Formats: sequence, C-alpha cells, structure tokens
Amino acid sequence: MIFAFPGHIDQIVEGTKTQTRRNSDRYNVGQTYAVQPGRGKKGDPRGRILIIRKWVEDPGQIITDADAQAEGGYNADEYETLYFKLNSMWFERWCYEFEFWTTESIESLKHSLEDAKTQPSTPFTAISQQLRMEKQ
Repeated sequence: MIFAFPGHIDQIVEGTKTQTRRNSDRYNVGQTYAVQPGRGKKGDPRGRILIIRKWVEDPGQIITDADAQAEGGYNADEYETLYFKLNSMWFERWCYEFEFWTTESIESLKHSLEDAKTQPSTPFTAISQQLRMEKQ
C-alpha cells in the first residue's frame, strides 16, 4: 500500500497513523501489505501493515476528529481539505484501519504457526494473544 506523504511511513511504524482512506476497496481485512513510499518502490523493511477493519464513507460524510488524528495527526477540517485536494471527484471512500507489524513479529508468527502444526494442542488464539502482548 502506497504512503507517499512525507512522514506517514514513520508515523505508521511508530503506531500514530493507524488509518487510511482510499478510492478503492481492493484491500482486505486480515491481509498484510507492504508499506511503500511510492508506486513500484520496495516496501519498508521494518514491517507490514495488517488490515483490521474496513468501512465505506459516502460523499458529504465528514471525518471525525478522532479518525483524522488516526490518519496522521490532522483535525477533521485539515484532513478533509487535503483529501478533497487530492481526490476532488470521489463518490465513496474506503476506510482502512490497520496495525503495523514488525518484520520480527511476522517471522515470530510464522514460526509459532509452524510449531502449532506439530503441536495441535496450542490454540491459535493463544499464539495471537502472545504476539500482541510482545508487540506492546
């Protein structure tokens, strides 16, 4: 997923940017995506984002201050002005909430899942909870 605005990738890694709005519904809940600084550029090596929630907003629907803050530290007016400047002809916008997962966390998850295959008594929810605790 492309994040070309200066500072947005660092905000994602720091956990202060946790939402994005797009004119497309191409991204899916439960999937991870590279954090790219531009089209055709490699993803940030520090990790990936996991989409945890997705919803649609109709034209005329104004973003809340809390959601604008999650978009990168804006207030609602600042965000709407910026979005309209970039997307003047939008009919609906798709909103994505995400978590940043470090490369190390992703590798740990892969290893835990492999271990769970050989140890069926380890429930996936326990692995997920453990990784979330390690992430904090």
